[in-house]
Amino acid sequence: MILMFVAPSLFGKALQSKQNALSEEQAVFTGKIKDMFSGYEVIRSFHIYRHINGRFDKQNADLASVKFASDKLFVAYLLITGDITAGTLVALVQLGSFFVQPMMMVIQNIPKIKGIVPVIKRLDDFAEYKDTDFTGTIEPSFERQIAVKQLEFSYNDDKKTIDSIDFIFEKGKKYAIVGESGCGKTTLTKILMGYFFNYEGSVQLDNNEIRQLDAGGLDYELGENGKNLSGGQRQRIAIARALIKKTPVLILDEGTSSIDMQTAYDIESSLLAINDLTLITITHKMSQELLGMYDTIIFMDEGKIIKSGHFNEMLSKQSEFYEFFHLKNDKK
Repeated sequence: MILMFVAPSLFGKALQSKQNALSEEQAVFTGKIKDMFSGYEVIRSFHIYRHINGRFDKQNADLASVKFASDKLFVAYLLITGDITAGTLVALVQLGSFFVQPMMMVIQNIPKIKGIVPVIKRLDDFAEYKDTDFTGTIEPSFERQIAVKQLEFSYNDDKKTIDSIDFIFEKGKKYAIVGESGCGKTTLTKILMGYFFNYEGSVQLDNNEIRQLDAGGLDYELGENGKNLSGGQRQRIAIARALIKKTPVLILDEGTSSIDMQTAYDIESSLLAINDLTLITITHKMSQELLGMYDTIIFMDEGKIIKSGHFNEMLSKQSEFYEFFHLKNDKK
């Protein structure tokens, strides 16, 4: 009788502690999963699938361990307080494990299963992507150039997003890629970063096809989805990471779009002043002063490079870039 009175108070505190621990672990697990999915482009670009899978497995195991400890204590508490008998517990376990729970799960999840089919197909595509290419062993080096030859790429068979591009990015030079939305600027930079492998043609770092290179890695942890940072701070941190790492090539897709105009100008002009840095940036900011600091302006349209050259040369009248540049500035 004493045990019956004392046990609830003892187990009540312990159970509350276990439930709190479970709640905290679930919050951590949810945050990690959100980070992994929201940062998928980084994971894909840096080819760190194994590292991320390892982190997921560990986090999943930690959550399962905490949940098991909580459930075990809860069942013991119910048995001692007499809320259930040992026989009832056995019956619940048997029915729950082998009949009721599976049936309920099937009934509840049939709509979800049907709805998630496209998502599973997309994840399968990602899985196939990481296992089929970029498994080379050649040590990356960048001494001379990035050569793009007869590059073609499409997301589906209907239309080419990149169409027969030939271009050479020379080490240490600065390139601004401009053009209307949907012309293929972002796709081109993603191919250069190794984001897609199923392109036609060739992308060579010096004389080595990028598929034959041994991919690098990234290991840095910040709060869930960078929740304590503004969009501009995230962009500045991303640029700082690349510079601290002394990367020889920096590829930016609107890398200062979330930063105020003065700070963006300061960052971009500072990047342009780094002699050993090869800079390839997509920009919609038609600043004559900044664009004039680039070695080459690349003007794209419908997946093709229409014209390239120094800003002053590109502004020659009757050219497509001339019309594009003035159209953008007239809209301001």
